[in-house]
Amino acid sequence: PWLLTADFTASSSGEWRANVNMDETAFDEKDPLLAPLLARLSLAAVSNLTFRGAVRLAATAERTAAVPVPKWTANARLADVAAACDANGVPVAIDGLRLGVAASGLANHVDIAPLHPRAARVAAAGFTLTNVYAHLYATETTMIATNRTASPATAAGTTNVTRTTFLVSEAGARCCGGDVRIYSLFLDPSRLNAGVTLLLDGIDAGEALKHLGGFRGEASGRLYGKLPLHLKGGRELRLRATYLYSVPGEVGRLRVYDPKPIVDNLAMGGVPPETCGNLSKALADLAYDVLKISLLPDKDGGLALTFKIAGSSTHGNVTVPVSLEVTFHGDLEQLVNTGFRTLNRK
Repeated sequence: PWLLTADFTASSSGEWRANVNMDETAFDEKDPLLAPLLARLSLAAVSNLTFRGAVRLAATAERTAAVPVPKWTANARLADVAAACDANGVPVAIDGLRLGVAASGLANHVDIAPLHPRAARVAAAGFTLTNVYAHLYATETTMIATNRTASPATAAGTTNVTRTTFLVSEAGARCCGGDVRIYSLFLDPSRLNAGVTLLLDGIDAGEALKHLGGFRGEASGRLYGKLPLHLKGGRELRLRATYLYSVPGEVGRLRVYDPKPIVDNLAMGGVPPETCGNLSKALADLAYDVLKISLLPDKDGGLALTFKIAGSSTHGNVTVPVSLEVTFHGDLEQLVNTGFRTLNRK
């Protein structure tokens, strides 16, 4: 395994050429080359790590009379990569990852070819993404850094600093029966500050509602919306106003097997017991034409998760209109970031 074959030719004029190749090589977490490297990493928050995949490599380099500086190209490809672990008890898994990496250079200049990673499945914290893809472009950004420690007697020095940054022109996946996409995401690995809006298209209402705490039931219909996020320093997520809604006029069905968590929340808010009882019956089989889930800032500085539904419920020959709005308060952003910091803990 990991067998490299190479050849090198040179002439008295100073010209030379080298080739390096590695045929497709399978690996896993027990690999004799990779296992010692993993043992040196600080992975205190990660347990039960397993992975497997295959990699191949090809590279060439040369110096000629026409181009008297080193010129090189390198190509590597990962295939059939699968990995799984527990990040402080949170299961994370990826299957079917494929990624080709290509780069070329001339003297001290390096170009990285566009990256197009794909994965059959990514799962974490109860959410599963399938048909995951992204289009990434590496660019070099030059910034002027000022030496602010210079003495008053001398002018502050400046230095050109070049960093590699990435532009995600498009990324997407299937999730909850629909599509999730992002466009034009700029990433600076040295700072990891980024703002992005997830576009949600055709999300299955039943799948989405399963992720709401306390919901026990089923639903039909499609939801659309936007989920703005802001990543700060690579370790903190800031949530923005989020909406997920059904198309006005389209009718779906909602059947709640256990309305108690919803009704109890309404009762604590002062809704009369008779009304709560009627809602329990209505939620057992409801035809809705308005379904909206929103995440908005509340007056206490936290976030409020609101569930709104309107439609009608039929029992026998009697059809009654139903309008229900339930709001759950709590520091949801802190909850999200607790899990996010767990995954990123060194």
